[in-house]
Amino acid sequence: MNAIRFFAENHLSLEGVVSARIGIGLQHLPHISGYAGAITIFWRPGRRGLRFNEKWTDSKGHLAKYRISDDYEDWQQLRFIQILLGESCTTTVQSGGRQLPEAVTETPQVAARSGELSPITEVSQETESPGDED
Repeated sequence: MNAIRFFAENHLSLEGVVSARIGIGLQHLPHISGYAGAITIFWRPGRRGLRFNEKWTDSKGHLAKYRISDDYEDWQQLRFIQILLGESCTTTVQSGGRQLPEAVTETPQVAARSGELSPITEVSQETESPGDED
């Protein structure tokens, strides 16, 4: 656990790491409680890049079952570390005090902890129509 905590704190800038789960080729991770949230890092041997997933507990303090196979077709070949975070990390993560490393290549959409969607800023971009080419 000390190695995982060191990695999470020093390479991912995560605070409040209290536990971790590791696995190979799991279709899902069972629900769990007693934590504020989880950051799961997936990788596939022989492939470049990492995949990250963030999950936060519901209002009752439960972290829902995570169906890995719903997000990744190659779930049978994936290795993972799920870093479980204590309550003290929630403020840091939600205030933007932490960013995922630049090595992220795939990230499934993650809903906000409160279940609300964050606003999307609309931007007007004009593009040339196909008939306007020189």
